[in-house]
Amino acid sequence: MLASVDPSQSPVAGTRLFSWIAAAAAAAAAILYGPLLIGLARQWVNDGDAAYGAVVAIAAAFVFRERWRRVRALPLTGSPAALIFVLASALLYFAGTLAADVFLVRLSLPALAASAIWFVAGSTHLRKLAAPLALCVVAIPIPDALVTEATLPLQLVASRSAAALVSAAGVPVVRDGNVLALGSVTLEVAQACSGMRSLVTLLALVAVYAAFRELPLRRTALLALATVPVALTGNSLRVAATALLATTSLGANAARGLTHDLTGWAAFVLMCALLAALTGVRPGSDRGQSAVARRLNLPGRTT
Repeated sequence: MLASVDPSQSPVAGTRLFSWIAAAAAAAAAILYGPLLIGLARQWVNDGDAAYGAVVAIAAAFVFRERWRRVRALPLTGSPAALIFVLASALLYFAGTLAADVFLVRLSLPALAASAIWFVAGSTHLRKLAAPLALCVVAIPIPDALVTEATLPLQLVASRSAAALVSAAGVPVVRDGNVLALGSVTLEVAQACSGMRSLVTLLALVAVYAAFRELPLRRTALLALATVPVALTGNSLRVAATALLATTSLGANAARGLTHDLTGWAAFVLMCALLAALTGVRPGSDRGQSAVARRLNLPGRTT
């Protein structure tokens, strides 16, 4: 004897209902966050300090695509408890809007996405997609207030370290705050030379590397912490090199134009090389991996 089946209870009907709900939620999110995302993209293009965000966002899309292939076959085990975090994300959006804090408003988007995934699909899906969601957070430019707060200490560290290096090279130098006096030439370690941009970019590179290599959270955090001394060292060497070049026939031209740009690129390449050494990535072989890399237990590349 055949039993009647309620169409509304069939798997197909449930899938269609879920699809309609997901589509409606996506449309609402697009309307709500569309202008915000357009503004974020414009900042990536027009603001050199935020340009790294575009690269991180592209990396997040690639990682999401790769992870999605793994999670799409997993069963949906949504958690009603995650609704609390969905509401908290919405409150974050409205709080940022009322306070005119664009960073909080932007942060609410990945927070809402993570909460929605947890609510609809479950914690397993959220864990699998945590890396691309984290990259979305990293792609959001740091608030100007935080950048301003950190810039002056970084300027002082760079000027002190550079003065010590120049003095060790036998060149007389007098430091007054973030100003270096070298005979007839006076150089100022400006905000753009504080090393903040290099530090933020290195952190973004670590996040992308950790996402693609699927590093555990602890190793990622240790590697992220390592970017601070690496950035400080590289930037101090750059300022010192600029000061030494200023004592030559270049004079004050060492701190501007092509020479200034070349020293900046050389310093950043050095920073990346130091980070690569910490991760144990070496061309051709993983033998001779650094002690720090072994301590972090980071993977090396083998032939």
